[in-house]
Amino acid sequence: MLQTVPHGQDATALSADPTREGYTFTGWAPALNLTNVTEDREFAAQWTPVPLAVTYTVTSIAPTTFTLAVPSPETFAHNSSVEVAPALTTTETTHNGVPGTWTFSGWTTASPGVTQANIGSGAFYMPNNNVIFSGYWTFTPAGGGNNGGGTPGGGTPGDGTPSTGSGQGSVGTTPDYPEHDNPNPFSPYHNSFIIGRPNGRIYPHDNMTRAEVATVFFRLLSDEFRIQMWDQQNPFSDVNGAHWFNNAVSTMANAGVVQGRPDGTFQPNHPITRAEVAAITARFFNETSQNPSAFVDTAGHWAEGYIDLLADFGWVQGSGNGIFRPNDPVTRAEVAAIVNRMLNRVPESIDSLLDERMRWPDKTNQGAWYYLYLQEASHSTEFERLVGGYLNWTELLSHLEWQLLEQPGSRPYDISVSRR
Repeated sequence: MLQTVPHGQDATALSADPTREGYTFTGWAPALNLTNVTEDREFAAQWTPVPLAVTYTVTSIAPTTFTLAVPSPETFAHNSSVEVAPALTTTETTHNGVPGTWTFSGWTTASPGVTQANIGSGAFYMPNNNVIFSGYWTFTPAGGGNNGGGTPGGGTPGDGTPSTGSGQGSVGTTPDYPEHDNPNPFSPYHNSFIIGRPNGRIYPHDNMTRAEVATVFFRLLSDEFRIQMWDQQNPFSDVNGAHWFNNAVSTMANAGVVQGRPDGTFQPNHPITRAEVAAITARFFNETSQNPSAFVDTAGHWAEGYIDLLADFGWVQGSGNGIFRPNDPVTRAEVAAIVNRMLNRVPESIDSLLDERMRWPDKTNQGAWYYLYLQEASHSTEFERLVGGYLNWTELLSHLEWQLLEQPGSRPYDISVSRR
């Protein structure tokens, strides 16, 4: 700023120190001298960049040891060049005693100012905010197993024979919905709700986070129910408008189907357990099962009634021998299966799909128990309902632009699941 004073008079000091985004004011050079001004005087503000943190975490299932450790947090100045940490590697060849191969799927971030393209290039310029990277691992069991995704059913995969076990083809029963102004919270339209990652893969065996599962159920809502329950504020200390998942978590919390931790956090980036997914699903129906525990390892568990309700309706079957593993993380394939059984979105067979469908390079085994479930979860379709409740696709539709509902300025009617 420029200040003009009469010759020999004192200049007026600023009422407050100057401010600059991303910097801390440290003083003037030369030191201020505002008395007896008899000549032009110029003072330059001195600044120190505010240190910004880059943090790496691993939020999915992972081996117990890496040959490269997860990098420690580092600080950088705004606009400085930052190199993305290299991929993690491991020499481990088992997971929970099951032989197979670990693959590091890569780093991703929801932090503003860093795109997946930046990550792919290996470097980015530090935005004026902290950056948190999440690393994801994929475990592929030897022989194409399901990584804990449930026991394949008794039908022949892909031959059109519905399975009666926990594999593809199982269609569940739908209970009554609780009383709302709109009694059915779910959309009747079949829009995709699990999307592949930017590298073109679907990662069926990757675990899902609490924020991701909240987002899945958010995408399933009818337009009316979403508008009725829409919220952008929530009681959780670690979810706010800066997060891409804020609107989904806030709306689902307002609907009473997601809950936080006793310490007031939501822990959005933590892997969600099979029990927690069962609880979220069951809360839509405002009831629990009154039947004896369906699984030997859920008796007395906090989510026993929720899990048993889903078992009553055939939406979960466990992993055999009466075991459910309630505290295990849930995979993307397992979530797809639960949702599709709940909503009766189960194609009858491979022949019920369309040839133009997405062919995920990491989901090529058409006999895998989860193949039809993930195809249905990752496509938007027109369909016809067959005898027995199964689906036959008739047309592929484009993905809805879900990101339109993920912004601070989003409104609940920015997209319509009915596409009208």
